[in-house]
Amino acid sequence: MHLAKHSARGRCLAVLYLCLFPLCAGLLQADGGRIHPCADSEDVYQALKRVQPGDTILLEGGKRYEIDRSLVLEASGTEGASIRF
Repeated sequence: MHLAKHSARGRCLAVLYLCLFPLCAGLLQADGGRIHPCADSEDVYQALKRVQPGDTILLEGGKRYEIDRSLVLEASGTEGASIRF
């Protein structure tokens, strides 16, 4: 029984790590740029207008975004400061 407790805790920690690591890695890779979190499709369109080199457009995992028109990126990244989506 004692072993089962540790096993369940280990599984919970592994799931937590798998969920948080991509988010944290994305934040760490922002290279000092801004992060534009997008909760819905309109947020995506607004972020595409505001994004600058070094910025990240961050979508929420497991969410569906209704994209009904072309995505137009107003800015261009640079060699040292890409734009991440």
